[in-house]
Amino acid sequence: MFKSLKTQLMVSGIAALALLLLGVWLVTRGFYSLAVAVMVVICVYIILLIIWFWRFVADPIDRLTAFASRIAEGSYGSKLENHSDNELGRLTDEINNMSEKVAVAERSRTDFISQVSHELRTPLTAITGWAETIAYDENVQGDSLRGIQIISREAERLTGMEIDYSPSPSEIPLIPGDPERLKQVFLNLLDNAVKHGGDGEKVDVSLRERDDGVHITVRDYGHGIPAGELPHVKEKFYKGSSKNRGTGIGLSVCDEIVTRHGGRLIVENAKDGGCQVTVILPMKSK
Repeated sequence: MFKSLKTQLMVSGIAALALLLLGVWLVTRGFYSLAVAVMVVICVYIILLIIWFWRFVADPIDRLTAFASRIAEGSYGSKLENHSDNELGRLTDEINNMSEKVAVAERSRTDFISQVSHELRTPLTAITGWAETIAYDENVQGDSLRGIQIISREAERLTGMEIDYSPSPSEIPLIPGDPERLKQVFLNLLDNAVKHGGDGEKVDVSLRERDDGVHITVRDYGHGIPAGELPHVKEKFYKGSSKNRGTGIGLSVCDEIVTRHGGRLIVENAKDGGCQVTVILPMKSK
């Protein structure tokens, strides 16, 4: 078998054309029995060619498409086994390489954020302490005092976000699923709550068992989502009008992961202001 898929398709087409021309030539020469036999061979050949195309071209493309979708959903680092050395095989290798590089980049991003957060906490605490000390100085007035107050408030905002967790009053059965993917969902929702929570500096998280599964709710106290944008927030690459817009794929990925776990992700505005996101996941039977 030729290693080039284009060559395989070209040779197959030339062979089918040659058989067809042979059949026509036999008819023009009066060899009708042989012509019928050649036509039968052509039909069998075309059927085999369709089966070959289905197995070695269509099926691998379907697998690559599904695999690329899994990577887009957050399965960074996963790899697809390569069974060929033609163009599709090389494409498989490139997608595997991309998956690995994205996983490395994601780990680097997470480690960087963690290290920066750790390194900033000590100087921010010192800034907050000195800002409060200077604010008590009677000689600091007017714009200087307002500047010190802004410094103190912003430093506190970076270091003192409050998470109010309300646990379930009853024991929750195990939730079947991929822990890494579900962790990705909840971290993303908490990150969104922090970014879009405004000056509330508070995020409510609750866990409850309901008839349709476990409800995990993350609620912020920001300005909420405009009514016209609410139906679109789970669409891929939709950013909306928020000043803290990201890539527009966070909620889309979360929704896809939750859906693949047999659950639902509901985004709505809370009654008293802010945004509320509820993840509903099925439970294992008790």
